[in-house]
Amino acid sequence: MFSGIVFDLEKTITDFYRLVDWRKARIDIVKIFEDRNVKIDERMLASREEFISNFDKLVMGLPFHEAAGLWEDSSAKLEEYELLAIQYSKLRPYAWDVLRWVRWRNLKVGGIALSTRRAALELISRFNLQTYIDVVVGRSMRYRVKPYSDQILHCISEMKGRSNEIIFIGSDENDLKASKTIGVYTIIVLADSIVKKHIFKTADCIVENLYQLLKFLEKTFSSS
Repeated sequence: MFSGIVFDLEKTITDFYRLVDWRKARIDIVKIFEDRNVKIDERMLASREEFISNFDKLVMGLPFHEAAGLWEDSSAKLEEYELLAIQYSKLRPYAWDVLRWVRWRNLKVGGIALSTRRAALELISRFNLQTYIDVVVGRSMRYRVKPYSDQILHCISEMKGRSNEIIFIGSDENDLKASKTIGVYTIIVLADSIVKKHIFKTADCIVENLYQLLKFLEKTFSSS
């Protein structure tokens, strides 16, 4: 049976993902690359998520120390915008109820974020969720972000769990790709009404919102 749950923090539990001012952050990041005379393909900067997931391609061919320096500087600059956005973030309806139920069941809980771990910790602190989430994994040069599975695998490792004992709960295609690649039971919450269910046909379960998620979890664990 399941021993833990990993949540996407920025889109499934909160609405944080849409609040970071990527337009301004993008300008600053381009300047960081230009100041180091590194040509940047701005087509890979369409969004915060694309920039982070494409970073390896952006620095391809550079010596490791130069690539690491660009990562540290651009990630730090982006973190400034992430920290500013936290104050405007809101919990999704029924997020509290889901997390309280999970804690009541004594399940291990992890959270992954596109932002840095510092920003992710401040985000959960804003809503006093520290006692409900055991492990938080933010972006790092060591772990590729979704659609790769690195963050989820690291989170499961820190939770001392196994992939076949973990439920992953996310809200978009990258969540689905990252979790199904490693065989994790995946629940997709349709956080945005524009998302169509057929996109997520390989998910193990699809729910409309966190209220439906709570009811599904209650039913699933009551029958175990």
